Parts: sequence; C-alpha cells; structure tokens
Amino acid sequence: MWKDLIKNISEEAEFNESATQKQIEEIQIKFNLELPNELVNFLKETNGIDVEGVRIWSTNNRRKC
Repeated sequence: MWKDLIKNISEEAEFNESATQKQIEEIQIKFNLELPNELVNFLKETNGIDVEGVRIWSTNNRRKC
C-alpha cells in the first residue's frame, strides 16, 4: 500500500528493507512512546525511503550524505 502510494508521487524513491519488530520496539522504548499504527505498518512495509539523498522514516540511526 505505502510503496504504491509513494511510487505515484516520486519515481526516484528507493525503498529500504522492512523494519523488524525488534527495530520498531527499540524505537518505542528509546523514545518512551507508542508509534501510530500507520507508521508501524509503513515501517513493516519499508524501513524508510531514500529520495535524492534524503532518508525518510527509517529506524536506522545513520544519515546519508
């Protein structure tokens, strides 16, 4: 669902592998919050998007330059 929606917006988007349940739980623990279901579903489909050198919504800590 999310990939199809984003592909309609940008053909240049590169999708990352899905986030694991462990990665999602680590984020929730680290920030002491519960992620919205929509974001969890997004992360389970793709662990972020790379568009023109910018990473969006990834559980990874590294930045692309």
